Amino acid sequence: SEDDYLYRIKDGEIALVLAMPVKELYPYQGVIYFMVDDCYGKYELQDMKSGDIYCYTPASGAVELVYAAGSIENSQAHELGVGESSVYFSYLVREREEKGETVYSVNDYQLPFGETEPVLDEKSMTTSGWNDYYFIRNYKKKIALINRTLDAEGNREEIELPLSAYCYCAVGDILYCAENTSISCTNLETGEVTYYDFLKAMEKMEINVEQGKREIEWFIMTEDAIWVVTYYNIYRMDLESGKVTYGALSHNNKTYVINTLYTDGEEIYGVYVR
Repeated sequence: SEDDYLYRIKDGEIALVLAMPVKELYPYQGVIYFMVDDCYGKYELQDMKSGDIYCYTPASGAVELVYAAGSIENSQAHELGVGESSVYFSYLVREREEKGETVYSVNDYQLPFGETEPVLDEKSMTTSGWNDYYFIRNYKKKIALINRTLDAEGNREEIELPLSAYCYCAVGDILYCAENTSISCTNLETGEVTYYDFLKAMEKMEINVEQGKREIEWFIMTEDAIWVVTYYNIYRMDLESGKVTYGALSHNNKTYVINTLYTDGEEIYGVYVR
């Protein structure tokens, strides 16, 4: 939405639920956990800060503060996760400048359900992962697997993958990653790699784009297809047949630039650049 508030879609109708700027939505056991988000300073927040964790119960309409993470001194880039026993959150703190780049420390915490004070989250549960590992973008701008558990020497095992890190997701044992004009599929158990190639479809749709300039901006997986977007166009590859369909997104003679896709399992949603 344009106002970043929480809305509900039911039976094809959209209704405002909470007039609060939100991010990091996590439905769990009838409750929706979220963080307040005012990173651009366009809202007059009262008694709350960006990064504060709240929960909303649709059945009763109750809204409760879970933890005021936004009040942690110098914290930024807050993230949220919800598991079987705890709410997890993380944030960055600016440490120093090094070789022209800003160095941040990552802080991970968990708040067990029913508790009021968080404890350290040594497994970094807000970071997506696979089995006992979580994913990071390392200094080589590659995807690496980091063991969530420390070894006997207090270190974490790191496995670097030969994959770029700008857009990826894991489904089961398969890591899907956008690589220019294709989606690579790496079996994390066996190391086997296969590809879903969109180049031929892009060459038909993006005639005036120079070779080497075509690139997948974002992608999502649904049960039967891969959906990708480039600058103006959206592509869908059927996973069973390999057939690719495509087109530009326009309405009332206006073309929309979609840079991010989401899905609820049934519908596809896109975030467009105004």
